[in-house]
Amino acid sequence: MSALQVPNRVAKEHVSLIHGWTEYHRLLIKMAYFDEDEVQFPPHTGSGKHPLATTRLIEAGLHEDLIALVHLLPFAAPSRSSDTAISPGSNTLTYYEKDSQSGLNSEVRMFGYDDEGEVTLPSWAMRLTAANNRNDSQVIYDMRNKTLSEISLYETTMTEFEKAARPAGELPQQWLQNLHSLEWIPWRPSDGNLWFYVRTRVYEDELRFERSGQTVDPPKIPAWVTAEQAARLSHIPNILTEINKAQHNEYWSRRLIFESAGWPEAFDRQECRDSIDEWEWESTAIYHESMRAHIPLMIGDDNFGKVMREYFRRAAGEYAV
Repeated sequence: MSALQVPNRVAKEHVSLIHGWTEYHRLLIKMAYFDEDEVQFPPHTGSGKHPLATTRLIEAGLHEDLIALVHLLPFAAPSRSSDTAISPGSNTLTYYEKDSQSGLNSEVRMFGYDDEGEVTLPSWAMRLTAANNRNDSQVIYDMRNKTLSEISLYETTMTEFEKAARPAGELPQQWLQNLHSLEWIPWRPSDGNLWFYVRTRVYEDELRFERSGQTVDPPKIPAWVTAEQAARLSHIPNILTEINKAQHNEYWSRRLIFESAGWPEAFDRQECRDSIDEWEWESTAIYHESMRAHIPLMIGDDNFGKVMREYFRRAAGEYAV
């Protein structure tokens, strides 16, 4: 199916999804998360383009409108199309021929799991993102109702799918707003994975409750903390509050990199990337030092955790607590 064979009707019927998904990928490029050559925009044919798995989709018996819609959406290039985060909860998913050498890539039609194993998507549904871990989410488009559902890989019942349904343009707009406002920080170091840092307001909530005079239970030590780590934590006064402060400061230390690089009006992509690498170098040096001392619980530790907390506090500038 060439770009010329894509019915205009499909583009008109699904314009909200196409527009939102396209703008979201363009913003990720602007924010230095992807490079220009790491996202392929329609048309998906021609010199230098990675061909889509059109034949595989036809052989799988998928509806021609779904196949046409695939040709109207952007996808991360093959170099970024497996374990790269496309949002804080989900990864990129593509429909390239390269991903389907031994048959149609099973990920594009997987809905989830039930007691009997893997469940396949209904014929009217199109999967847009992948969920690689149990708590990850996937985004699925309902072509009948023009809605998007973002649901956990292990919540993929039709009830949950329908409950999560939102108008097709609404979810991409929320994602765009999260990026514009830096509630989500798209993080791309020169070495390592691409991912998103999400703002938390745990410390702000703690202060709000304290100022309002409300009585709240003290924060609990997370279940994943070992007994040895918990014992070390118990010796540090107000350590859980200190951890909440560190998370607040870490967020601002990352956000200020983007603001210092001119976000959003005069953003300098290279300056941002250089600052991210500098941030990574300093924090990684502290982490490696802690590992040599066999202290893996970083910001909650009384030794190297204190060093890390101080680093976040310095880097958070006027927003430090």
